[in-house]
Amino acid sequence: MRSLTRSAVVAFALMLAVAAPSAFANGSAQNSKLRLTLAGLPATVVQGQSMRATLTLANLTTVQENVSVSFALATPLGNLPVRSSAVNLAPSESKVKRSTFTLTDDAKPGAYRLLVTATVDNTTVTVAHNFTVTTK
Repeated sequence: MRSLTRSAVVAFALMLAVAAPSAFANGSAQNSKLRLTLAGLPATVVQGQSMRATLTLANLTTVQENVSVSFALATPLGNLPVRSSAVNLAPSESKVKRSTFTLTDDAKPGAYRLLVTATVDNTTVTVAHNFTVTTK
């Protein structure tokens, strides 16, 4: 078996990273009806600190869509629904929503995940952001 050079391994890893972007970060995901993009969130949050998310919803269809959006937080102690709302999008319309999330002063340090799910006609798109909570 032929061995790979270090350059070939690095090139292969970069191709995989580009070919398979993760929806579980500041990033995007889409289906045939909707594109959801999450941005602006930090990788580390201190107890009691706020973080601001920018969520862009894009209607990829030629008809008006009523989109249900829900935010949930996966914590070291279990999952917690945060909030939900509805957004009407005209054909090919995009809307930007900004939300601020404030952690409690006694939030348990550790790994968390903010999940944002958009639903249109029983089809869903989910993006998420992993972050770490640290002590003050």
